[in-house]
Amino acid sequence: MTSPQSLVADRPTPAHRVPWMRCSWMRCSWMRCSWMRSVRSPAASLVRSGRIVLWASLFAVALQLPLGAGEPSPHERPGSAGSELSPDSEAARHAAVAFLRPVRTVRLAAGEPGLIASLSVQRGEAVAAGQVVLELETQVLQTQRQIARSAADAAGEIEALTLTAQQAERRVQRLAELAQQGLSSEEEYEQARVEARVANLKLRAAREERTRAMLRVQEVDALIAARRVVCPIAGYVTEIDREVGEFLSAQDPFVAEVVDLSQLRATFAVPTRRAVALSPGDRLRLRLPETDQTARGVVEHVGRTTDAATGRVRVDVLVANEGGHFRSGLLCEVPEWTQPATELADRRSPFQRP
Repeated sequence: MTSPQSLVADRPTPAHRVPWMRCSWMRCSWMRCSWMRSVRSPAASLVRSGRIVLWASLFAVALQLPLGAGEPSPHERPGSAGSELSPDSEAARHAAVAFLRPVRTVRLAAGEPGLIASLSVQRGEAVAAGQVVLELETQVLQTQRQIARSAADAAGEIEALTLTAQQAERRVQRLAELAQQGLSSEEEYEQARVEARVANLKLRAAREERTRAMLRVQEVDALIAARRVVCPIAGYVTEIDREVGEFLSAQDPFVAEVVDLSQLRATFAVPTRRAVALSPGDRLRLRLPETDQTARGVVEHVGRTTDAATGRVRVDVLVANEGGHFRSGLLCEVPEWTQPATELADRRSPFQRP
């Protein structure tokens, strides 16, 4: 039978009588009070509500924005609602504007490193095809050439060996005749033949040495020519930044830039609708709004493909400029393709013009 004392001992101890439970209950009460104080604060409530609204807005935008939104369709070109730009649109007018560029531009460079001995041109000067623009120091090579030329011109040794060989051949013939008459021994005849053979070999070696000396002269001439910079085209020097006495290294061999202005090229980006009607050899009338000039152009090339991003076709037009009437870098347009684009002539600052 259970005693009343044991029943009292088995009862659970109240929470406020257990030390650790009392601490936990007090800690929860403090947190509840702090939360209530923060909720009752107007500033804290405003910040909390603003955060909730911000996150809700971002979530709503993420749900409404479809995947890939804002990216153009691969089947739709920018700037138009259809498959091609309208020829009367602003973009099409800009497509009919190009710049005159030289057909040929050559950047001259030295083939060998060395010191600059002479410089015969300056910026802006006209140069002819085949003209020497720059020469490097060739004093050592000139000395080597003189030595090789002296060896190549040395004919005395060859003449002496020629006479020796001829004399040895005549002696062999005389001994052969005497041997037939029994007046000469076989040993003497064979010795003469060997001496004649040696004389001919010495003559052959001297001639080969002379040939090598002549080839050495040609080699030195090629090295000297490699130290000259020759302009391959006729044109004008547009850039040169070298001085006499300066060293040209293999890492930076650039000397000057020459452009051929006898013919200029204008590259247009033409809508496909107009490009399909053009063919190489077609003549076009060009207008230069910056100088108020007109020029005749010939279609050089019509691209075979249309750029998928712009719907344009590359068209190259050549302009004859033998008299130098047109400046390279000028803006030009085709009046048949666009309205007058005088307002486009001033869109570049003087420092941005080619």
